[in-house]
Amino acid sequence: MNRINKTMDIWIWPLTAVLIFLALQFISQFIVDTVGFDATMNKGMEEVDRMAKVAPWTMLLSSLSTALILCFIKPFKLFKEFRVWICDNWNALFAFIIFLLALVATTILNELVESVFGVEMKRNIKDLFEAVVRTPVGVIAVVFIGPICEEVVFRAGMMKPMLDRNINPWIPIVTSSVIFGLVHFNMTQMINAICLGFVFAIIYYRTRSIIITTIAHILNNAATVALMLAYPDTYDQLKLETYMGKGPMIAAFVIVLILLVVLIMYFWKNTEQYVSEFKNNNSVHPVKFIN
Repeated sequence: MNRINKTMDIWIWPLTAVLIFLALQFISQFIVDTVGFDATMNKGMEEVDRMAKVAPWTMLLSSLSTALILCFIKPFKLFKEFRVWICDNWNALFAFIIFLLALVATTILNELVESVFGVEMKRNIKDLFEAVVRTPVGVIAVVFIGPICEEVVFRAGMMKPMLDRNINPWIPIVTSSVIFGLVHFNMTQMINAICLGFVFAIIYYRTRSIIITTIAHILNNAATVALMLAYPDTYDQLKLETYMGKGPMIAAFVIVLILLVVLIMYFWKNTEQYVSEFKNNNSVHPVKFIN
């Protein structure tokens, strides 16, 4: 029985969190498509135009329902993850610096992949995303509710049951980041999501709080939406290669990647005390709860 419970904690509950996330996306799309949350939805519209009306409400409804289920319903009850803060201010700031460097590195990597391998986000997906973020509901869903939901699912929901069992931390770190990338269902988004998810997973493991990763995730999405809204006609032309050239861009990527690895190693060493406290207590005893 103990072995069964351990297996459920390590794999079943994390995978259940992901399945709930995916299932509610399909259910929400069906509900929105059937009920019609937007009065301008019309069955005669072009597919992209129609999806642009459906997608914002689908994202909002699915993200809210997923977050509520995982935060407040047994056996997950992950709401308390938003009240955990064991980082001192210096390490919290350091985590944000790591996130910013990772954001720069993934941006360059995406451009290199697109340039070298010719892998680009499909035009209809780009058009759909751009249409979504030009609606108030879409902005709320993409910038705020979506990141909160994804951090609940992929950091707390997937990683916490594994980490609480004191298994090799690289298993939840790699697993959560890879699955986080795969659910984006697009090659360029997958690369970006896996890399950033990997950094978020490390930060969560070393601090055991999703406050930092949620704020970073919101900032990442907000920056993308802000650029799309600020440069609606030229967003696709905002390429680093245009201003730097491929050679300097590769050199910049190598430098940023080396610096990122060094800072992660320092952050890893500097947060050892937090991980040791969790292991020794096997509970949230050392955690400072925000009132």
